[in-house]
Amino acid sequence: MAGDLEAITPIAQPLDVLTQTIRSMTVRAEWSIDNEEGRVTARRGVAQLLYANGGTIPNRRLFHMRNARTHEQIGELDEEFVWENGPGSRFAIGNRHWVVERVSHSEASIYRTRSALY
Repeated sequence: MAGDLEAITPIAQPLDVLTQTIRSMTVRAEWSIDNEEGRVTARRGVAQLLYANGGTIPNRRLFHMRNARTHEQIGELDEEFVWENGPGSRFAIGNRHWVVERVSHSEASIYRTRSALY
């Protein structure tokens, strides 16, 4: 249905995100864990590491790339590529040029063209 959101599955124990959060907090200030454990402080160079490598790796899905005429699977396309290059977009793979005909929830139907990319 239009406007509906796709279902999400929460990631169990995203320790990489927790580690980044703790490191980020300690760059600005010293933090107490509790009375018995003491304090947490950032090591030298942590701020530079965070700013240079911040963020998480997104979980991207791949779309089946199928020949629109034969329905043969040619390969796979990255989700970002598919949504940035919707129907009518032209692209090259190797020395062949293709046009996106249709995009579904899991496939991109393409057909070969002999014309230039643009």
